[in-house]
Amino acid sequence: MYSEASLCCLLVTVLTFHTNNARLIPFQHLANKPLAIDAISMNNLPIRSPDATVAKRQTTSPPKANTTICYPLVGCFDNNDPFNNAGLEVPQSPELVDTAFLFFTQDSPTNPEFLSYEDDSSILKADINPSRWLRIIIHGFTNNRDSVWMAKLKNELLNLKNAELSDVILVDWGNGAKFPFYANAASNTRLVGKQIGLLLEKLQQLKGVSLDKVHCIGHSLGAHTCGQASNAVNNQLARISGLDPAGPLFSGKKTAVRLDKDDAKFVDVIHSNTEIALGLGLGSAEESGHIDFYANGGQSQPGCPSVGALIGGVIGGQSEAAYEQASCSHSRSHGYYIESIHSECPYTAFPCHDFNSFMDGKCLVCPITGCAQMGFYSIYSLGRGKMYSTTKSSSPFCGYHYFVELVLDRDMAKTSGEVFVAIFSDYEMLANVSMTGKSNADIKAGDILRHVFSYQSDLGKVDYAEIYFNKAKQFFGWGGQKGNEIVVSRARLRSLEDTLVYSGRCDTSENVIITVKKKYERIQYLLFYSIVYRQANKRFSRIPTDKVDSCHHVNRIPHLSLIYKFLQVNHRVTFIIPLKGNCRYLVVITCTENDESAILGLSLDTNRIALDSIIPISIDFNVSLNGNGGFNIISNDQYHTFQPINLHALWITYQTLQNLFRQTRCSNDFAHRWLEEYYNQKLQSKQKPSRHIISNGDIIHTRIYTKLKEIMLEVDLDDVTTKFLHERLENAFGMSLFAHKQYIDTIMLEILAQMDKATEILPYLYLGSEWNASNFEELKARGIGYVLNVSCEIENFFPEHFQYLNIRVRDHDNVDLLKEWERTYRFMKEAKTNHRGCLVHCKMGISRSASTVIAYLMKEYNQTLTTAFEHVKTRRSCVQPNDGFRNQLVVYEGILAAKRTFPSK
Repeated sequence: MYSEASLCCLLVTVLTFHTNNARLIPFQHLANKPLAIDAISMNNLPIRSPDATVAKRQTTSPPKANTTICYPLVGCFDNNDPFNNAGLEVPQSPELVDTAFLFFTQDSPTNPEFLSYEDDSSILKADINPSRWLRIIIHGFTNNRDSVWMAKLKNELLNLKNAELSDVILVDWGNGAKFPFYANAASNTRLVGKQIGLLLEKLQQLKGVSLDKVHCIGHSLGAHTCGQASNAVNNQLARISGLDPAGPLFSGKKTAVRLDKDDAKFVDVIHSNTEIALGLGLGSAEESGHIDFYANGGQSQPGCPSVGALIGGVIGGQSEAAYEQASCSHSRSHGYYIESIHSECPYTAFPCHDFNSFMDGKCLVCPITGCAQMGFYSIYSLGRGKMYSTTKSSSPFCGYHYFVELVLDRDMAKTSGEVFVAIFSDYEMLANVSMTGKSNADIKAGDILRHVFSYQSDLGKVDYAEIYFNKAKQFFGWGGQKGNEIVVSRARLRSLEDTLVYSGRCDTSENVIITVKKKYERIQYLLFYSIVYRQANKRFSRIPTDKVDSCHHVNRIPHLSLIYKFLQVNHRVTFIIPLKGNCRYLVVITCTENDESAILGLSLDTNRIALDSIIPISIDFNVSLNGNGGFNIISNDQYHTFQPINLHALWITYQTLQNLFRQTRCSNDFAHRWLEEYYNQKLQSKQKPSRHIISNGDIIHTRIYTKLKEIMLEVDLDDVTTKFLHERLENAFGMSLFAHKQYIDTIMLEILAQMDKATEILPYLYLGSEWNASNFEELKARGIGYVLNVSCEIENFFPEHFQYLNIRVRDHDNVDLLKEWERTYRFMKEAKTNHRGCLVHCKMGISRSASTVIAYLMKEYNQTLTTAFEHVKTRRSCVQPNDGFRNQLVVYEGILAAKRTFPSK
């Protein structure tokens, strides 16, 4: 039987070079069943190698088990477990591999200096600046220094400015990565990794290079080589970027031989060719980094051929063309990465458990400061884990993501067919999206049709959308009588790159009926938008378009990239929040040399940044709410006023600045001399603070607190502003509350904080919201192992990490939740028994999930309804079950009492 190594080599052989007249055995025979020794021979496959030294390797004696080979300087290598992933192959000699290190700088982008760990003089004479980033680029199988993509990536990296200023080393190990010896090449990753480690040690000793400024970028086998290089320096590299790490001989193997997130302080991976063909694949599907991007699902890429086309090309004698096709998807990973460095459109990616769920719009929750960006700038993303995105089929590959949602009426008759949404601006169709994906989809009452699509450019201002319904044909009456219309009660279009949401103007009392009485009869569905932050299901906003920040409506150029390029060397971004006004941002930066922090107020247009304010966070720093939906900052006797764009942004910013100030008070009074570089730039504008009188009337404050909490429980906080809440309060009181603005803002944040955090009901039991369920870091920090999702509109975010139970119910009085409480009790009891935390959540953690937790306390601890309710209410004061659930809790109390009085025998 052929070993995995020989099958890998055979696959690469067949896909790489012409078969001439060689006899080919069908691939399924190779992958799925044993072969007789003489069924196929490597001698039947032509070997074309222009390098005699490489061809000579084939004639040497094959290595044996338990073989150890040693080379001067680089040390010894064996083929024992786990280093038997390449069969019995051991790394070839350094002389044969002939690794070269080509060093480039901005001043010398085309004439490299050759570095050698064996020659100190080659390092001493090189213009190596330890304050710059050192980017190391490593190719994979069949590539070398002449590979076009390496030159493109090198040039893009050399063009980086300020904090990302870089020198580049190209690692050429082409002699050790030649056809057809894939197993040798796989084994040689260990040798080349060790050689890079020796070079890095020399750079530390002779040039003062810090490993905290070393970034290794590897494609295919080069990705695993980066891991080996970091292993050689105790895994101290700052970053590794793996571009579709090679799958054959590495997938499923131990982390000692393949790229893994423990190999560097930050590891980001792009998967672009994990499609399994013949039992093998060019790329690995395994999660290998802190953040793994699966472009278009990580399988074949748009514009690249399918596996069937590849097999057809090989069988048809077009092996060279087939290889180019095979490497198309594999090579897209470095194409995406290269474009991401100076791209003018985003490479946004979203956390999800699989690609189909992402495309169905089930995974749209991202950190408040934005989603992850695939490619070079992924290190600045807050998200971790598996991320999914879509791209275009041709360069530029980046694009904008949009989410469309149609909610169908509950009383609509069942039908079948295809539903389309066409999006228009100035009467020009921008996109046409199929919401069902096929022409004969079953469509039922209450269905929610969701779909994510990408478009090559920003849609800009959307004026309206048109909904089309094409009923499926029925033959001979099969399938029964079906309706001739769909009834849409709600529609929504969301831009996923920014915070725009376009929402239909109808509710359940104003349904839109789309019929098929006429061919493709259509209804114009007026849309408008509002600023939101959390990407989840929203109620309709009633904010008119003329009150929305024009920056988010007109200017969609990726501002994050522009901000990062603006920063000076050794200054990192720790926090960014959009502000009200014309494209304004508050940016908190930290100097990596001394951990001092400061705030920059920035104004952006399409291609430049204006520096409005510079605020050191020092001992005299003070932040306070100003009563106008914003906050004042006092530092160095100067006043500054900022207004985040909504309530959530205000809350996050206020808490972040308070935490930074607490850290500063524990340190010495900093000088912040590093800010002089920013002070030298002209300030574009200055703001004056707002001052308001604060009233401390206990009675009116108590009434305000009670009423404000009631209002905040009724509305969707992602779709409202502080001004909206102030107006609702004043309408409720029938008077002006201007004198109480600062108090209102303060308690607004207190209420929001309680609603934003999961509440500990018991040491192992937590009650929370959708936001808590989507916060992976919070779940891990609290030791959560079980998640009870009491909703039908929220998906399970991390099924690969936690045990889930989903009770699909809505927050309606007529919903029978009581029948589910036995299942939910057993689930929470299991978490307790296994000493794991359990989060119970719905949309807001107020009604459905709260009722379920109360029912659990009543049964598990023999509590009365009053005792259990007060226990939960004391810890989470926003708890408010609807009237139907309250009545069911009363019934449940009676059922439990009866069981205790008359236990079953």
